[in-house]
Amino acid sequence: MKKRFAYLLVLILFVFLAISSARAETTLGFARLAMSANVRSGVIVKGKLDPGNTSYRLPEGAMVYIWDAWEGVDGEMWYHITCQYEENGRLRGRQGWIVSSCVDSAPLFTDVVAVSGDADGFLALRSDGTVTGAARLTGDTSAFYKTLAGVKDAVSVSAGAEGYLCVLKDGGETVIGSVPKASGVTGGVLLDTMQEERTVLTSEGLFSSKPLSWAWPAEGAELSGVVDMEQKQGSVFMLMDDGTVACAAFEDDRFFIMPEEMPDFSDWKDIAGIDTVLWHPEGVYFYEVFAAVKNDGTVRISPRFIERYTLGWEDLKQVSLASDYLVGVSKDGRVYAAGREKKIIEEVSSWNGITAVCACDGYCIGVKEDGTLVFAGKFSYGYVEPKSD
Repeated sequence: MKKRFAYLLVLILFVFLAISSARAETTLGFARLAMSANVRSGVIVKGKLDPGNTSYRLPEGAMVYIWDAWEGVDGEMWYHITCQYEENGRLRGRQGWIVSSCVDSAPLFTDVVAVSGDADGFLALRSDGTVTGAARLTGDTSAFYKTLAGVKDAVSVSAGAEGYLCVLKDGGETVIGSVPKASGVTGGVLLDTMQEERTVLTSEGLFSSKPLSWAWPAEGAELSGVVDMEQKQGSVFMLMDDGTVACAAFEDDRFFIMPEEMPDFSDWKDIAGIDTVLWHPEGVYFYEVFAAVKNDGTVRISPRFIERYTLGWEDLKQVSLASDYLVGVSKDGRVYAAGREKKIIEEVSSWNGITAVCACDGYCIGVKEDGTLVFAGKFSYGYVEPKSD
């Protein structure tokens, strides 16, 4: 009797592990339907999904976000999804369960070479100059997807608060959402960034939606040498082709509250990559943070005490900042993370084979070596909370 009971326990454990393994191997995230699908109401009963009745139907090609998977009582694998927008801009904005065979096995985001994100959405630049992404705007979200479908020959993308920019190969731009106006912009656009303010570098000069006050160099940067530009609400941070940096504040001749004196940017040399953010250490107070990765793989961060988060980070090629956590990518594709977003940090620390990251408030994006994307954190792009009956 005891032996039979022991065998039964082993069998139960084996079945549980098999189900867990099947769920663990399921690829969660954004996907597109390979065929039309009935979306079911679905409930979990004794560890398995009872698909329930059909609530509505999604057409082939509809975009969904898969955030859970369960084996059904019918033996099929079922995905718990929230609906996104179709390419024609039609909003579904509901949730439910669909059988996994309806989902295209190919990832939705492929051949990506660069990403830029903000709290409400992101853009992904493909190697052929087309752009994809996902967003939730307070204005016309469907226009976001319609506009992106027509973008061609893009060379860079930038996401900000309620606004998105695509700089094109010919120096033109595609602008989506609420983007601050930078007056007097002329010439082909080289670099463009925005948050609550906007700074545009063109072939004819630097234009901003608000006056800039240079912190370093005091007389202003030699604009012909700018190779990258990062911006948050307080400042714009530039990387020069000689490995030095330039930095300017908006309007009031100072940066946001900082716990120490302004860094001596004259000592920032041999820099390969930059980022800046408004850091919220306690969720109330905030201050400007500047970060740079040097060619030798080490990090420079101001304020200096934040560098303690990067102890043990080696051979880096990029660092990306969010308001309460930071992420670094090593030259061999490993990912480091630290800060207060414990769930995100845990998830991204297991990534490998990553070429670039984009740390955003609430989520993080990784670009894999094969050009696909991985995500950590919470997503609700294009999703409208269902109304209670």
